[in-house]
Amino acid sequence: MEEVGLTIPAEAIVWSRRYPSANDPHRHGYFYIAHMPAGTEKDIVFGDEGQEWRLMDLEAFLALDRVVPAFASRLRDWLATGASVDFTA
Repeated sequence: MEEVGLTIPAEAIVWSRRYPSANDPHRHGYFYIAHMPAGTEKDIVFGDEGQEWRLMDLEAFLALDRVVPAFASRLRDWLATGASVDFTA
């Protein structure tokens, strides 16, 4: 994945949805949910974008007041499907 420097195997992707582009109404982007093995976070490499990152549970993320609104909305779309938030399985 371009944003985090990880290679995500297709079988790890458990949900995806196409969304309209925020910048161009004629284009689309995709949002993915993937279950990755514990320890994968040590391989994350960011470019020069962003200010901070950390691991947190979904409820904490969704409660943040400085979250990117589209990210929160897309996570809520996934949760609305009845998705499991137990990543230990």
